[in-house]
Amino acid sequence: RNNIKNTITGKLHILKDADTHQKSIADVEEYIINNPDMDVLFIDQIDNLRIKGVSARNDVTALDEVYATIREYAIGYNIAIVVITQAGADADNKLYWDYNSLYGSKTSKAATGDVIICIGYQKPIAGGVDEGIRVLNYSKNKFGGPQPSSLIKLHHKTSTFTA
Repeated sequence: RNNIKNTITGKLHILKDADTHQKSIADVEEYIINNPDMDVLFIDQIDNLRIKGVSARNDVTALDEVYATIREYAIGYNIAIVVITQAGADADNKLYWDYNSLYGSKTSKAATGDVIICIGYQKPIAGGVDEGIRVLNYSKNKFGGPQPSSLIKLHHKTSTFTA
């Protein structure tokens, strides 16, 4: 968080998974309204949000509505919103994957996002050590699949990435 805050000139806010669990999409809008100086909002595990009492994670219609509503908030309140979600089983043990591998990618989730950043990971061979090698690429349905990628290294002790 501090590394990100040092590179952004505006006001950064992060809603952690603990904050989004069992919260509703309306709570996010209230949070935005109550923090008018906010420029960037990160929402961890956005699929945990509820809309009209329904968990977005387990309902395709609710998932569609959560992503569309978050995009409307970003535009309406003139802030950048970055959401974190999980990849689906299709991305398991893959260094390279795209929006089709998102959990719930058959919904408007992939269509609503302006860009999807994918972090690929391949499990070490049995008995091997995870050296932290990851592949970072971006994807969007309009881009025609995965785009150029970069090898990055995850530093386990600090949970940070370097190129």
